[in-house]
Amino acid sequence: MDQVQGQTAQAGRGPRLSWHMGRVLLAILLVQCVYWLVVRPAVIQPPSLPESYERFNPRAARLDAPTPEALARARFVPVELPWWICCRGYAAFAVDWKMESVPQGGVAIVPMVDADNQRVYVNGHLVLSRGSMTIPGVSHQRLRTVIFVSPGLVREGTNTVTYVMAREALPYFDVGAAPLIGDWEVYSRHYARRMFIFNDYATIGYTIGFVLAALALAVMIRSERRAFPFWLSAVALTWSLLTHFYVWTEAPLGAHFRILYYFALTNFLPVAILNLADAWTERPLRWLTRASLALFAAIMAGTAWAYLALPQPEGFDLAGALADWTGLGLAAAVVLRFGWHLWRHRDDRWLEVGIFTLLVSLVALDRYALLVGTSAGGNISQTAPLLLLALVAAYLARNVRLFASMRSYNAELQSRVAAREAELEVAHARERDLVRREAHEEERRRIMRDMHDGLGSQLMSLLLAARRNALPGERMAEGLQAVMDEMRLILDSMDSVGESLASALVMFRTRTAERVAAAGLAFDWEDSHAAPMPAMGPRDVLNVFRILQEAVNNALRHAGASRISLRIEDSPLPGHGLRLVIADDGKGIDPQVAEGAAGGGRGLANMRTRAAALGAEIAFSGTAGGTRITLDLPRQAA
Repeated sequence: MDQVQGQTAQAGRGPRLSWHMGRVLLAILLVQCVYWLVVRPAVIQPPSLPESYERFNPRAARLDAPTPEALARARFVPVELPWWICCRGYAAFAVDWKMESVPQGGVAIVPMVDADNQRVYVNGHLVLSRGSMTIPGVSHQRLRTVIFVSPGLVREGTNTVTYVMAREALPYFDVGAAPLIGDWEVYSRHYARRMFIFNDYATIGYTIGFVLAALALAVMIRSERRAFPFWLSAVALTWSLLTHFYVWTEAPLGAHFRILYYFALTNFLPVAILNLADAWTERPLRWLTRASLALFAAIMAGTAWAYLALPQPEGFDLAGALADWTGLGLAAAVVLRFGWHLWRHRDDRWLEVGIFTLLVSLVALDRYALLVGTSAGGNISQTAPLLLLALVAAYLARNVRLFASMRSYNAELQSRVAAREAELEVAHARERDLVRREAHEEERRRIMRDMHDGLGSQLMSLLLAARRNALPGERMAEGLQAVMDEMRLILDSMDSVGESLASALVMFRTRTAERVAAAGLAFDWEDSHAAPMPAMGPRDVLNVFRILQEAVNNALRHAGASRISLRIEDSPLPGHGLRLVIADDGKGIDPQVAEGAAGGGRGLANMRTRAAALGAEIAFSGTAGGTRITLDLPRQAA
């Protein structure tokens, strides 16, 4: 039977899993289509090129300085395009073009040269110069512009454009193709969007990235699960710094720092994406972060050694290959991590899965393009703001839905909590009544024992003495009066004393003043306390009440006093909040009895027992001037 049920469950899981993976693949396909059919054509791929003048005779030369004099004595040799040469220093590239007529609006030149910096000459006239060309200290000026050439600098027939290039950071001079040359009005309109993408859009892109990184950090500070916003901030920051790298003209610490900085960003980006994907699953692998950071440190150590210790261009090529293979390997690791998560767990975050997959595929594509030398790259630097915004928007959209659900859940929980609080209040009231009744029942049992052991023995002694005529009438009357006083005290103590110490003290003052006045004594009451009354339950309040009753009863019966006083003040003892002092001006208690010696009777023992139950301190002192009982109550009863 169990085997049949297992087969049935497995058979049911198969269609559900297939549908789940089908939706995942559909989301991935949808996001890929949007990117390749909409985003990339608008951002990366240029429109069809306008017609260019005929270009011919490409040639190149090495220079010993970036000056017109060095250019004049250079020996140019014919080259084929694309052309590259190693290594660092200065080089020149020239190409001729032919025009049948000079356009009135001027000529446009679009360079196809990759160097740290360059100057452009047309027919020997300088038309573009930016930043420093001196090694060391070359400014990084990656030309992404359309150069305007005045009509007065060109002529009908053959013209020459020459690039003087400087390389300090990278070992290679690269000329991918002959420059595009045409009518300025046509080219300026055609390349307006491209210039926006290469310049203003890049600034907007890394600015958005920095803002998103800061936003993710703010979310991380307020979040309980900090891994995802932290790595989201790391991805946004790294991607933005990589975009900023291409427009950073004056890097500190020299050209070698610039290259190592580039490799650090390039190698760290796939590491951050891998950890972001791992955190996104909400079931992160404990070892993955440490392992990926250790891999990054090892790759950077190998990159620095290859670039700085090996001869060029072999050192740079090895460092680049390490970065490319690292990016491809980590991209594959992200795919495996996603695949494993989606296979093991049902996850409805389809849009985020699609965006993550696109992000990883673009990292892998750019690494592959650099590895094999194709022109399919540029995705990372130019699509960063769009992908980051899409990822953050998908994340926020999901959490906004969660917040809406949380509000409805909170309303439901609030109503349930209110109902539960009402039930607890009823139960608490029943518990208070139960504790009060239990305390009173216990007190009644104690009183019955006292009546049996105390009043019973007194009455029996009086009865035996009366039968033997052993007591005169006056002594008999005094004995009966003592029994009546004791009975009155017991009956008074059977009533409730209230739920708080303050109400118990008010009741004690009212009853004691009447009883003391009836006995012909003065009664003084002084209240000077500033600290709040200790928090006590009914049982503890009853114990305090009985201690005070016992103290006054002893003063009335045994002290022979003319005055009884009760003073309420702040307790000087650590951990105690209130002190009650009951004093009389009678004959005083025996000091040995006050210290606990035998002969004190059941009353003093009961008072000590009750004080111990409260966690209070009680002290008895007696002199020729009377008896003093001090009760120090803790801030909260034991």
